[in-house]
Amino acid sequence: MKTELLPGGGPFASLEEAHLEVACYLDTYFNLDRRHYALGYRLPHQFEQDLKPTLS
Repeated sequence: MKTELLPGGGPFASLEEAHLEVACYLDTYFNLDRRHYALGYRLPHQFEQDLKPTLS
């Protein structure tokens, strides 16, 4: 996560900036684009698309 958030490897300017960057990272990449074991190693978007026809 450090290399993805801090390409230069330097520290955040403030604790607030670190909090915002980590929250954004978790909301976008980590929770949306990362394959999840509990979903059969599928992306959350894939899982939702596969689930939609069964709910209709």
